[in-house]
Amino acid sequence: MLDLWRGRKAISYIFFELLPTYFMGVFVFVFVILMFQSFRLMEYVIVHGAKTEAIFSILGFLIISFLPIVLPVSLLFSVLLTYGRLSADSEVVALQSLGLNLKHLLLPALLLGGMTFLFSVEIGFHLAPWGNRKMEVLIHRLGESKPGVTIREGVFSEGFFNLVVYANKVDSKKGKLKKIFIYDE
Repeated sequence: MLDLWRGRKAISYIFFELLPTYFMGVFVFVFVILMFQSFRLMEYVIVHGAKTEAIFSILGFLIISFLPIVLPVSLLFSVLLTYGRLSADSEVVALQSLGLNLKHLLLPALLLGGMTFLFSVEIGFHLAPWGNRKMEVLIHRLGESKPGVTIREGVFSEGFFNLVVYANKVDSKKGKLKKIFIYDE
């Protein structure tokens, strides 16, 4: 314990070197994943006429659902970047020359890894399922707001009002359906 007390400044230095790259990694990875979802979100704006608050709610729920995966990846990104820089700048050699051993150098990464594990578990088991359910309800509500838009010509459509709808002709400009088949279980 006294040994860890002696290296407390080096431990805090490395820990606070890890944090900015960790948060930058979370931001970058969330941004990249959301870019893949942007076309799906644009469909809700263009087709369903969703308001900006609904889109931001969907974005928030998507971010929550991605966090259990993004946090550990950001931890890996941060550890590789930080320890790579420390090694390239010969700071690891300098810290070892002061009498600090591997335990002092690895403790900050282990602390951040433990915190990431706890956050990922909490988000993965409690917050992400809640966010996924809220997003489903919101998307279902958006789909029910303009059901005529989701019905395509010659395709069985399901998912609104628990009905299966088939329309032979769809006039989206007038909002009219011709030769309709509706199936209700």
